[in-house]
Order: sequence, then structure tokens, then C-alpha cells
Amino acid sequence: MNKTAKKELFSTAQAANILSMSRITVFKHIKAGKLYAIRVGRSYIIEKEDLMEFLGVSLKKGERRD
Repeated sequence: MNKTAKKELFSTAQAANILSMSRITVFKHIKAGKLYAIRVGRSYIIEKEDLMEFLGVSLKKGERRD
């Protein structure tokens, strides 16, 4: 059984657009630990679940990231 699931990923620019803030502000939230992001080279990738959590949107039990 294949358990790999495609996750929605966002760049800092995409996250900034969704959050209606600048990329610099997104970086500040990442650095402060308020927004979880994965560093890939010189860039950051933000998973949809982490973006939703930052927004305060409660996720269904089955959708929560471990």
C-alpha cells in the first residue's frame, strides 16, 4: 500500500500573498518560531497545514500534521 500523500507547499512569496503581508514579515514570523517552515537551500517551504495553523484555522483530526 502506498502511503505517500502529496502535500500542498508554499513559497514565502505565496504565503505572504495568502496572509496579506510582506515576505519580510513572513520571514520574521518564521524566525520567531510563529510560522513553521522547512529550509531548502536558501529558501523556505511552508506546508499548507502549518499555514492554516498559523492562521488559527482548526484542522480535522485526520489532517493534522504529526
